[in-house]
Amino acid sequence: MHRRLFAGATVLLLLSLLPVFAEQDIPKIGIVDSSRIISTYFQDSKAMREIKRLKETIARVSGEIKDEILDLKARKVEAERRGNDSEVLRLENEIAEKERYLREYLQVKNQEYRRRQEMALQDSFLIEVTEAIEYIAISEGYTIILEKQNPIFLYYAMDVDITDKVLEYLLEKSGRP
Repeated sequence: MHRRLFAGATVLLLLSLLPVFAEQDIPKIGIVDSSRIISTYFQDSKAMREIKRLKETIARVSGEIKDEILDLKARKVEAERRGNDSEVLRLENEIAEKERYLREYLQVKNQEYRRRQEMALQDSFLIEVTEAIEYIAISEGYTIILEKQNPIFLYYAMDVDITDKVLEYLLEKSGRP
């Protein structure tokens, strides 16, 4: 009788532990919306601030060159009015040279601007986002994190979306509110 009671108690104990073991085998899956992370976090990241500064510098320098060209054109009109042909010719050459320089400057700087944008998205930013996703996944016990925009999803529960947690982590790590 004791053997039957002991065997029954053992079976009940094993059955009560079964949900714990079964729970450990089920992966915890999360999703992340990387396009939202890019639009929210990256727009104010260090890389993007540097890109914005470059854009502002390009605009300022090209504006200064355009102002110089306008000044030269005004001086040329004045020289034409006075009938000073040698001065007109000299100013025309200087204007043409400045306009050529402006075109080359804008071509080179716009290429640099595009290259920096591409590098920022590919390099440090992606590493930073990947590290943040990994941190959230490990700290909260996720075994799989999937991209939200993947078209094979037909349904997901909102509690698996860790996008806000990743954004919060990135903002906190960078010292931004």
